[in-house]
Amino acid sequence: MKRIIPCAAAIVLIAFSITRVGLSFGWNGSSVTAPAAARVMMEGEELVYEVSWYFVKLGTIRTKILKANSNSNTMIRYSAMAYVDSYEGLPFADLHSVSYTGVDKFLSSRATRTLEKKGDEWWALNYAYDLPNKRLIIETTWQKDLNSAPYKSTGVDTLMLQDTTFQDGFSIAYFARSQIGTEQAIRVPTVMYENLGTTTFWFTNQKSTKTIDALERPIRVVELEGTLDVKGIFGLIGDFKGWFSDDSAAVPIKAEMNVILGVVDLELIEWDRDGWNPPIAAE
Repeated sequence: MKRIIPCAAAIVLIAFSITRVGLSFGWNGSSVTAPAAARVMMEGEELVYEVSWYFVKLGTIRTKILKANSNSNTMIRYSAMAYVDSYEGLPFADLHSVSYTGVDKFLSSRATRTLEKKGDEWWALNYAYDLPNKRLIIETTWQKDLNSAPYKSTGVDTLMLQDTTFQDGFSIAYFARSQIGTEQAIRVPTVMYENLGTTTFWFTNQKSTKTIDALERPIRVVELEGTLDVKGIFGLIGDFKGWFSDDSAAVPIKAEMNVILGVVDLELIEWDRDGWNPPIAAE
């Protein structure tokens, strides 16, 4: 992985900005085109973010896009992993999780699995997709470690869907990247932790610059605002704001979001995407 050493050293609670005025809502299940999905989902892309709460460093989030599936007989075209790890020694946060998402060529969720460490074991949330019947079969299991098979199932439930086009709590980030640069408001059906809700995005194509510790000069970014009405990892819910690179990759650079502790910040600290570096603002 390429590591940029600092030379000098998926989002916040805010009122709706005036840039939202004039945007009408739309969602027909086909907001993502295949070329837009391919532009975002570059095989091997690996991004690392540091999460902080005020001046306290909480941990890291690492995402990786896996090898694309060229088999036209399967619904899953792209897949990715996310690893969330809090730093050791924090008195109020001890979080370790691994998430998998598989999406089709339009970035709609088609496979989901999440594992969280609880004590010395791992609790898993497994989704079986029954799209012809518009439902998800959800099973919770326990396993000794990340590589062992489940030794106990603790429940099976059914979640009925309104449609077969939706996002899970991880794939929603890639959906957002595919829409950066547009001007529209979209409400997206979203499944998180056995519940169906909605993520609302305001894509305004509003451009600015942001600084990160990993670079001396500011980065050109495109802003995004939104709100989530279903609870995600570590109590994630409510209004959020993010800044994505102002280029075709639309890599998330910074974000602010509301969790159990309050507002936390995410900042890109490492990246490895073939041929990509953050777009530096002109002096």
